[in-house]
Amino acid sequence: MGELLPVASDSQKGLMPAGNFTKLGDLYGKDGKSVRDGSGYGYGTTNGSGVVGPFLSFTCGISVLQIQANQTGESIKFRTKNAAGNWTSWKTFNIS
Repeated sequence: MGELLPVASDSQKGLMPAGNFTKLGDLYGKDGKSVRDGSGYGYGTTNGSGVVGPFLSFTCGISVLQIQANQTGESIKFRTKNAAGNWTSWKTFNIS
């Protein structure tokens, strides 16, 4: 019988290559700037977005795009980190 594959992580291959987009879980108390690519539940009081709800983070080279949605679905915010390492302030998409 074959071996079971481990769960993928930052350093270990599993059902997908190590370091890919993963579930980040609850991000309470984290500013979000040092999280890896993945999805989680973000808190505007600690990451500065001002909203509570689903959080996504994507890296492209050394740039980062982060998206934070309001749990009520009323707004979506995003911020980016540029190649120089500078973060923008959170910008808002309003959904009506």
